[in-house]
Amino acid sequence: MEKGKLSFKLDDRGKRKINIAELDRIYDKKQDDNDTSLTSSNVKNISNKTLSDAIENSKDVEIQYLKKLIATHENETENLRDALKLSQEGHNRTTLLLEDKSDGAGGFEKGLKALEARITNQEKTAKDLQEKKDKILRQNLLLKRALKAERSKKWYQKLFA
Repeated sequence: MEKGKLSFKLDDRGKRKINIAELDRIYDKKQDDNDTSLTSSNVKNISNKTLSDAIENSKDVEIQYLKKLIATHENETENLRDALKLSQEGHNRTTLLLEDKSDGAGGFEKGLKALEARITNQEKTAKDLQEKKDKILRQNLLLKRALKAERSKKWYQKLFA
């Protein structure tokens, strides 16, 4: 370390910390070629497994998302179908009301004729009541005149008349 061959870092307490990679560089760690190939193949296998697991997990997540999306769209489609049916039923009812039907018009004409008959009957009843009222008023007037004439007679005319 003093000669500068080995680099180090100081920690919080001021102590020297040496990186393991520096030790390998200085002291040339000796390994068999089999161990190196075995280690690199292990790393490749592990990285391949990790990569395939990650891809598989992402595919599972994507499949679940797509299933939820399909279910949502199916529900929305069903709701739209129901709304369309209700709208068509309302349109059909409106169309039936607007169509000219001779059978339906007869009911309207019957109602109108019945209303006319009621009005005619009420007018006739009102006319009869007016005639009775006039007749009673005439009789009342005649009786008043007779009473006035009777009152205007002198007492001897009342006795001998």
